[in-house]
Amino acid sequence: MATQEALVRETREADPPELAREAPAAPPSRRRWAFGLAIALAVVLGGAMRTRGLATEPFWHDEVSQIRWTEEPFAKWASDRWDQIDPPLNELVAYGWNAALRALAPDLAWREWAIRLPPFVFGTATIAVLGLAGATAFGPFAGAVAAFLLAVNPFHVRFSQEARMYALLGLLAAVSLLFLARALRADRRRDGLLFGAAAAATVYAHYHFLLAVGLALVATSCLRPRPRWLLRGELLAFGLTLPWIAAQAIHSAASGMGRRDWLLGVGIPNVKQLPATGIFFSVDWAGYRVGSFDTPANAVTTIAVASLALALLLSAIPSRDDARGVRLHLLLIGIGAPLVTWAVSQIRPVYQPRYLLFAIPALVLLAASVRPRALAAALALAPMAASIFVGSSDRATYFQKPAMDRAAVIYRAQAREGDRVVVSEVQGATFAWYVEREGRGMPPAPVASHAEDFALVDGSRPYGDDEMEQVFGGTHSLFAVETWETDALLARRRAADRGRWTLLLDDRPALVFHGEEIPRQHVRLWRRDP
Repeated sequence: MATQEALVRETREADPPELAREAPAAPPSRRRWAFGLAIALAVVLGGAMRTRGLATEPFWHDEVSQIRWTEEPFAKWASDRWDQIDPPLNELVAYGWNAALRALAPDLAWREWAIRLPPFVFGTATIAVLGLAGATAFGPFAGAVAAFLLAVNPFHVRFSQEARMYALLGLLAAVSLLFLARALRADRRRDGLLFGAAAAATVYAHYHFLLAVGLALVATSCLRPRPRWLLRGELLAFGLTLPWIAAQAIHSAASGMGRRDWLLGVGIPNVKQLPATGIFFSVDWAGYRVGSFDTPANAVTTIAVASLALALLLSAIPSRDDARGVRLHLLLIGIGAPLVTWAVSQIRPVYQPRYLLFAIPALVLLAASVRPRALAAALALAPMAASIFVGSSDRATYFQKPAMDRAAVIYRAQAREGDRVVVSEVQGATFAWYVEREGRGMPPAPVASHAEDFALVDGSRPYGDDEMEQVFGGTHSLFAVETWETDALLARRRAADRGRWTLLLDDRPALVFHGEEIPRQHVRLWRRDP
């Protein structure tokens, strides 16, 4: 009896009745098992790919900054996050996780894989969630294809390995798309309001998702008749997030804190940057940037990128099994959001490719929905092969953890009170953190836990003679961490101080691909004697 009443209530909540579109017929038991097995295999494959480099790549500046934040007392941490107008959800998760590591497993609190475990879990879980979203929107076959596409997508793999908010952003975006597809399939109150709650949580993971909510509202408003509960869910998402964002904006304007000064201080980009930025995101989405490829690798990469572009073109063709209006929503979120962001960047450059990671699940669903189904499967094979056999190279451009550790050990063994360190501004905090981690505390020389304790040298801009002498002058020993950012600068100084420099570490890791050695970012540690 209770079940019958629930069915009547659900039927009444659908408004109007013609909005409900039947989902594809429930597959036989064997097909359900096949779908579940495909999702499980995609999760295993994606998890395996996301373990590569998880423990071997060192933290970079943004990750080190997040670790520093979570070491502060909670009141100071909360105040600083409010002042910096950072989205609060991931920061809360990171604070709780890192605090738990320090309290329950202190040795793991210094380990890359342990600190990166939450984004790894979020990124791997996104594969299964997106598979369910695809099955709801386009049927189980499309859901399985979507799961495999996301499992090997290098852009998503890359940010499932970074201790920042982007993996959580992708997971919550996929959850939002799942409830969006359910609400478009049958406009029920539960699904519409759950979409609003999930979308609001995604905005609190990264504010750029507010753009996706707005575009979803535009798409919903174009449907006739309009799905009432989905529309209310979208308005709910705005209601749950806009007061917080407005309060932070007012605080930032009144106090001068946050990124307001940075945004106002940067110049207006050249118009030529708009297509360049679009190409940049397109390449990032495919993610196959390994450097100087040989011919076979170039062929694989070209096929992968071309197949994805073809998939997105063909995805605009609707099918009778689609959830009503789902393609319009996905096209606006997956393609409209990057276009709007690039256009806004012509006023103020607010664009970074990782900020748009929420568009990746929408693009994957579109690629997986191509008909005929055999074509969708074929289009998935090229990027899968490229990801497995070529791999994502974004993380390979970072410092290698063994080299960073060796540089930290050598420095700590030789540094004395009064010695100075020269390191690029971008990697200064990273090197400082590894030096501190090696000693489990304050190092003996002036490299401490704060970047201002360095004699920072940014090799990207010229320094005057007085600044150069201030950094390199004096009778102290000088250590220099040489990277691509400081190559030219240190080469000039070594030529000027001939015979006074000693090479302590020369670590130039290379990636061997099809027998060809592809250079990666190097780490050299120099000491200049007084």
